[in-house]
Amino acid sequence: MNEYALYGVPCVVIHLTGFPPYPPVTALGLQRIESLVKAAAQKHVKLAFENLWTFEHLDAVFEYFASPHVGFCFDCGHENLNQYKDCLASYGNQLFALHINDNFADGYDAHVLPFEGTIDWNSKMRQIRQHSELALLTLEIYKLENGEHNKNCLYKNMTPEAFLKAAYEKAIVMLDM
Repeated sequence: MNEYALYGVPCVVIHLTGFPPYPPVTALGLQRIESLVKAAAQKHVKLAFENLWTFEHLDAVFEYFASPHVGFCFDCGHENLNQYKDCLASYGNQLFALHINDNFADGYDAHVLPFEGTIDWNSKMRQIRQHSELALLTLEIYKLENGEHNKNCLYKNMTPEAFLKAAYEKAIVMLDM
């Protein structure tokens, strides 16, 4: 936490798990997170735990830690892939950070620009606004040109400058929503 505090980083996003098989929630794991929470409190840094593919871990963190330094990072693309859980209804009262991206709800987290996948952004932005005043948002998007999942090739003919301009324009539309 020293580095984050030193450079004025107000919030750190944490992934509790990786890909399957998921480890179980354990007392040891919660103790390790507790040491992070204590360090974050000492350094005045917030910890935002992101929704990934399993919710058992998020539920455990939010049940175990009642701290103003423990909150939620909402990744709308991850929720679009896991449509059986309304993350903002569950954790939105502790919303610290947003990862904004779109995908096609097809099992691959494509990280395409907003409005180019299957997320209903009018509905999603209304839902986000219920939990947060949006002064800032983070677009977590990729400009991949090849690979196993070629849906990111939507941008293969775009220059990096054109891609950034398109991303900026999408962000402005979202802020206006």
